[in-house]
Amino acid sequence: MKKSTLLFCFAFVFGGVLFAQQAVATLDIGNFEAPIRADGQLFQDQTYQLGGLEWPKTAVAVDKRYISYTGQIWMAGHDQQGTLRVAANEYGQGGEGYFPGRAGFANASWNNVWKISKAEIDQFRADFANGTVNFTNYPVIQSWPAFGTTTLGVVKAYAPYVNVDNNPADYNPSAGDYPDVPGDQAIFFGFTDNPASQAPRFANNLGFDVLAMAYSYTCSDLEDVLFLRYDIINGTTNSYTDFTVGMWQDNDIGNPNDDYMGSDTTSLRSMIYTYNSDANDETALGYGLNPPAVGTMLISEPSYSGIYYKNDFSVTGNPTVDSTYYHYLNASWKDGTHLNYGGDGHALGAASCNFAFTGDAGFCVGVQSGWYGLTGGGQPLDSRILLSTQPQSLAAGETKQFTYAILMARDFVNDNLGSVCKLKTLQDSLTAWEASGYRNCPSVVTSTTAPAAALDAELFPNPTQATSTLRFENTGGHTAMLELIDVQGRRVAAPQHTSGHQFELDLTGLAQGLYLAKLSVGNSQTVMRLQKQ
Repeated sequence: MKKSTLLFCFAFVFGGVLFAQQAVATLDIGNFEAPIRADGQLFQDQTYQLGGLEWPKTAVAVDKRYISYTGQIWMAGHDQQGTLRVAANEYGQGGEGYFPGRAGFANASWNNVWKISKAEIDQFRADFANGTVNFTNYPVIQSWPAFGTTTLGVVKAYAPYVNVDNNPADYNPSAGDYPDVPGDQAIFFGFTDNPASQAPRFANNLGFDVLAMAYSYTCSDLEDVLFLRYDIINGTTNSYTDFTVGMWQDNDIGNPNDDYMGSDTTSLRSMIYTYNSDANDETALGYGLNPPAVGTMLISEPSYSGIYYKNDFSVTGNPTVDSTYYHYLNASWKDGTHLNYGGDGHALGAASCNFAFTGDAGFCVGVQSGWYGLTGGGQPLDSRILLSTQPQSLAAGETKQFTYAILMARDFVNDNLGSVCKLKTLQDSLTAWEASGYRNCPSVVTSTTAPAAALDAELFPNPTQATSTLRFENTGGHTAMLELIDVQGRRVAAPQHTSGHQFELDLTGLAQGLYLAKLSVGNSQTVMRLQKQ
């Protein structure tokens, strides 16, 4: 792939220690194939030579295309003594940042990943209930790593499971216990920045454990979404007041040398994304005309920042020391300067902001506005991106859970920009599904008994300077409700209700910008973007 031979060598040697080849499993039940490594590295084996996140998946080798090269979570914060502590990894240069297992485990013996499907678990439960279970048919359920033992003989919980026999100290499939996983297919993996067998990469490491799930669904609205859930365990005696987690990615839309980064802060859950800089993704690696887009959301809580950096060693380039990782996690450059609006984001004297390239290149409606792509004055074409959580406290012994989603979309209209529009539509559906409490599937659900039907609705004119009409299907005469929401998630007008099929929106008293029109009709719901000029 595009990474250099130098990175290939670094991936194997650290402090004189030769790494063993790590276990990899591939999540493949949806429209993509996502390799997951035992130490948490996304889309790569230890050599960093695999293609990456394949989308859409295909069995034809010459047709394979990759939408993201690799990714990993970063973590940093100051402990109660003011010491900055960091855990991170990119391509293994300077040594790998994470190791399989938990702190104190013999890491090499935990070099494994566990892949299982909902169908397999359901069949096991049915067989167990009727007394016909053949345990040899369920090797993953049999070997599920519910507990592990440290090199000092201390037993620690590891993989989550459903405790059928009410014995919390023992995982026993013979008594009906089985893995507890989300989605229709899942991969469990656990890793730490505090290996038992060698020194960690960072001198002031965190010493944390991460128990993680990669999972996906088969239903049509979610088969282009990869979910990543991380339980971060502070098993140390240190407490933090500014602890931050970030999803770091090197996204490549096919050909890695012609991509832009953008941010969408108009929804209740902000998203950063990568899209092709022009209408044609060239070379043998490329997607060709109308290339796709890939986005990342933090769905467990509102995100704090989205930043990029260049593949060089400038002040806006690759992190080199502990403090530079911390700065990027907090929307700042390597020199500590906060991200600023405009140019390449390092424009001194400009307004401070937390997300880079928040403008609209004309993705959905053909209207260009704000800070984006070509208006970015120096945005590189092969950058790395990072979506971070709010800085927060993490006490000694505390565990916090964070869930990210990686979204993939392609539209064959509006050149490279239409795919970003379709990505934002998928983002809205995912946000609404999350707001419903993840009830059922597909994504937009308001009932616990059946998925909501799609709404046939149109909003025009859009953009508008004053008023707009929302027209929709309401053959059942249901009571429909319209809510107008700003980019901060606040209602900007009282909800409207009708038993008809049309709403009139008056934006004359509102500031210019983007708004969300949230329409609910019976058991159906949709969210549409509305731009006031």
